[in-house]
Amino acid sequence: MWSYEDLLLGFRNAGYKPVDFFSLEESRSLVMRHDIDFCVDAAYEVAEIENANGVTATYFFMLSTDNYNLLSDRCLNTLAKISAMGHTISLHFDPALYDDVDEGFDRERAIFERATGVKISIVSLHRPQGFLDDNNRQLDNCRHTYEDEFFNDIKYVSDSGGAFRYGHPYETPEFRNGDNIHLLIHPIWWVYKNDNPSEKIRAWQRRHFDFLNQNAIANCKSFDGTRAQ
Repeated sequence: MWSYEDLLLGFRNAGYKPVDFFSLEESRSLVMRHDIDFCVDAAYEVAEIENANGVTATYFFMLSTDNYNLLSDRCLNTLAKISAMGHTISLHFDPALYDDVDEGFDRERAIFERATGVKISIVSLHRPQGFLDDNNRQLDNCRHTYEDEFFNDIKYVSDSGGAFRYGHPYETPEFRNGDNIHLLIHPIWWVYKNDNPSEKIRAWQRRHFDFLNQNAIANCKSFDGTRAQ
């Protein structure tokens, strides 16, 4: 099993340069993208590894998820720490939640920008199926990560589901040729050392339960912290 640091080192040894979505060069540009579906703490752990290895990435966080509260002081402070390392933070938006996608996006963008103080220039789409039929459709003049420029015109590789389902990025012809690569990493798959994706999710659930338990103890004097049977 590759460690995340090993993954970064392989790209560096091959001459790849981490860039943001709007700084692509003719070759060996690596666009590092993180969609944060489950865990802000895992995002921070990955951000620290990248920072120690001279890598910057774009982190996309959700307002619509039930897995974390992006507007809590704890989460906002973590986002600020990630940003202070030189990483970009932005919105991970789920268009499937809205009948009027543009209206929903405008609402989430306004909340995100006001809470973080960050002006959004590009958004990552969660469950982007409708946009894959019209890749270059924009959301109220905001770019997104599935436009042809970022999704079809360069090599796109993702660890969705906990594995590189279409081959490790090092095994691609594009990597061997030094072509530009758009790499989507979900931090939860890299910070837990369990053997398979289900066990990684269970490890996250246990950590999340411990956090919720301590939070309940701190906020409810009548709660004894005993785990439910």
